[in-house]
Amino acid sequence: MSTPEDPRPNGSAGVPSDPGPRNPTPGREQTALAAEVRRIREKVDQTAELHTALAATVSEQLAPELAALRQATVDELASLRGDLNEVLETLNKEKNPPVDWFHLTAEQAEEQWPILTQWVGEVFVPWYRITRDQLPDCWALHPNALVELSWLRSAHVQSYIPSSHPHIAAEWHVRWRAAALDNIRAAIPTDMCRPGEHLVSEQESRDRVTQSTPPPAPPAPGEQPWNRPPASPPGGHNWDGVIRTARRQLAEPQYWWRFYEQAVREDLEWRRARATDSSSDNPSV
Repeated sequence: MSTPEDPRPNGSAGVPSDPGPRNPTPGREQTALAAEVRRIREKVDQTAELHTALAATVSEQLAPELAALRQATVDELASLRGDLNEVLETLNKEKNPPVDWFHLTAEQAEEQWPILTQWVGEVFVPWYRITRDQLPDCWALHPNALVELSWLRSAHVQSYIPSSHPHIAAEWHVRWRAAALDNIRAAIPTDMCRPGEHLVSEQESRDRVTQSTPPPAPPAPGEQPWNRPPASPPGGHNWDGVIRTARRQLAEPQYWWRFYEQAVREDLEWRRARATDSSSDNPSV
């Protein structure tokens, strides 16, 4: 019989009297757990088998394709590397920085002078019909005229490298050439510098012309202008006519070569002296 303290009939405290679905016995619960474990284990085994089969498929079918893809990638990279090297080589050939004449050493200037004068003598004057009026004979003795010609040459070279666009060359012809010639005209005083003369007064020039002999005959065809002997000042007794005629002549190297040689000699001497002074001021350098 149940006691008043325990209203549940014929049962001890905490023990259910009905072992139904809601209150399974310990044996049934363990059986259910064991079944669930077996089911999970079967799933794991099935997954492992699928993984093994997939790995075999990848190894047998995809591995050769991946190897071929890898080789194709390597070949493509090699081809691109070759193309890049060609582009870099072309860019190196097309490097054309402007010449910073002020900071050149004597050795560097000695290399740059012939480059500029060859362009002036072989390209600028004969192809663009530059006269002695546009490019006075003593241009090399005027540093501001020198740098104008130098950047004009650099711009001309840049206009005709293979990678340039046509409008670059067009701009050189219609804009930069005229601008440089205007700057050269402004840099060289026409009242002191004339054909064959550098910083000579008009009276002294008239005296020279009226007392000089006619100029020598032109050199033989095909002779390099810069290998000819320097030309003498134009001769004759009509100073105005002589100067006017000389200004219309092409600015060939035979007219400015002696001034060029003087300019190079003085320029290199100045640069060497500057380097010596700099070394004296900085003995630790």
